[in-house]
Amino acid sequence: MLTLGSEGASYTPNRGDEIRVPANDIAVVDTTGCGDAFSAGFSAGLVEGRDVVGAMKLGVASGSMVAAGLGSDAGIVDRASVDAFMVSTPTRV
Repeated sequence: MLTLGSEGASYTPNRGDEIRVPANDIAVVDTTGCGDAFSAGFSAGLVEGRDVVGAMKLGVASGSMVAAGLGSDAGIVDRASVDAFMVSTPTRV
C-alpha cells in the first residue's frame, strides 16, 4: 500500500496487479497528518468489512479532508462528514 498524494493510493497484492484509487479533487492547504488520516480511514474500512478498494476509498477521502484544511486533524469532524465528503467530492481523473 502506498499513498501517492495528488495521485491517490496504490496497492499491489502478492502476485497480483496494481490497484489504484484516485485522489479527491480538492484544493490542498496543508498535508500534515494526511498519511495518518489515510491509515485510519483504510483501517476503519477493513474493520467495517469493506473490500480493499472500498477501504482505500475511505482512506483517500479521509486524507483528502485533512489536506483541505490547516493542521493535522482539519476537516474531519465525524464519520458522517467523511461519508458526505465521499458522496459530494469528485475524484481526479
